[in-house]
Order: sequence, then structure tokens, then C-alpha cells
Amino acid sequence: ERFEIFEKFGFIDYLAGGLDIGFTVAIDFTGSNGDPKSPTSLHYIDPMGQKPNQYIMALRSIGNILAAYAQKAYIPALGFGGFVSIDGAQPVTSHCFPLSLSSQHPYFDGIEGVVQGYVNAVQRVQLSGPTLFADIIRSSTVAAERPYTPQYQHFGVTLIIADGSINDMDQTIDAIVKASDK
Repeated sequence: ERFEIFEKFGFIDYLAGGLDIGFTVAIDFTGSNGDPKSPTSLHYIDPMGQKPNQYIMALRSIGNILAAYAQKAYIPALGFGGFVSIDGAQPVTSHCFPLSLSSQHPYFDGIEGVVQGYVNAVQRVQLSGPTLFADIIRSSTVAAERPYTPQYQHFGVTLIIADGSINDMDQTIDAIVKASDK
């Protein structure tokens, strides 16, 4: 006697409708990556520029796809697990720091800007540890909390590139659960 037709929208429909993909990058600067001066390190930068390391390959391969759907070309890029000086302050081990090493300018222009920022950070950040993800998740959640409007809808993606285990699994799970409610 009665029926209803519901249109079910997919992710592509939302993209076609103007959904903004917010994209944040986080890179592991813990000691388990190995000395960046050694060719066996995951952070080794080939001085001839012929062979990108695995972090650069991941940034480009995944980043170029996600960045294509972002309405803004500027990408926030973070590091974690490094002994670092931010804004010229005394160095400390940080589990969420701007890759630019400037709290005023944590963004990079496109994925190649992120790659260049990463290369610069590798030369200035001392690898430390442990590997903690919760601060990165919480920081990314703040950006995703911008209000939705009919004219502006957004979806946040955080790309975490790391080499191994997570040392704060319970806190990371809690941060992900909390972020999924946003």
C-alpha cells in the first residue's frame, strides 16, 4: 500500500557535492627509525636525491591522492617522538610538534611542501621516543571539530607514518573513540 524511496549517498556523492577533505600528516621521529645519517635508517635522505626514503614515498603516494580532494592547499604536518626545539625554546622530547618547528606556521603548501618540511626536520630533529599516538590524534581532532554548515561540510583524515609499535595503545584507542564522536 505504501512505499518510500530513499536516496543513499556514497562518499563520491559527498565529494561531488563539495565535501572538503581535511588532511593532516604525522611522522614518526622516534629512535627506532635508526640514525638518519645511516643509509639503513628509514629517515636517510639520499644526498644525490635519486632514491626517496620510505617516508617520502608514503607522503607522495598517499598524500597526492588525499590532497586532490582538499579545498585548501595548505596541509598541517606534525612530528612525534623527537627531541626538538619549537620556536627556539629549550629542546624537549615532544609527542606532537609542528614539522616546521614553528607553532605559528604549522602548515605547508601541498604535499611537496610537506616533503620539503620533512627533509628539513630530519636535519634538525634528534630522534627520541617512545612512540605515542594519542597526542597526534587529539591534535587532529581539534581541526576536525570545525562546525558543519549546509554550505561547508568536511571530513578529517590523519595520515600517521610510523615504523613500529604504539607505546600508548589504551590512550590512543580512547583518543580515536573520542574523535569518532566529533
